Amino acid sequence: MKEPMVDMMSDRELLEELVAESRRSARRQRIIIFILVAFIAAIVILALIYVPKIMAEAERYAEMFSRMNDKVTEFENMVDKLPTSDEAVNMITEKLMEAIRRILNPWG
Repeated sequence: MKEPMVDMMSDRELLEELVAESRRSARRQRIIIFILVAFIAAIVILALIYVPKIMAEAERYAEMFSRMNDKVTEFENMVDKLPTSDEAVNMITEKLMEAIRRILNPWG
């Protein structure tokens, strides 16, 4: 907007220009406030729509994690029941010896 030359204006024109500028400023402030309120309202509406969906997904992932944790615990318990390395070596050696005996003596 072009600024009027203040030196060439009368007091009345200066006053009218100040009043007009004040009104423009007030209008700009109202527009900015309206835009901010609309923006905040949009954020609140989106939050109301998407937060429950996000929470449902979070609960689903928590349930999956819990099930996975149960499976890991179950696997750890199963591993704990396995024989120690010495016992496992003895068991494997025994099975191999049986298999070799069967191969060497198929009839008996």
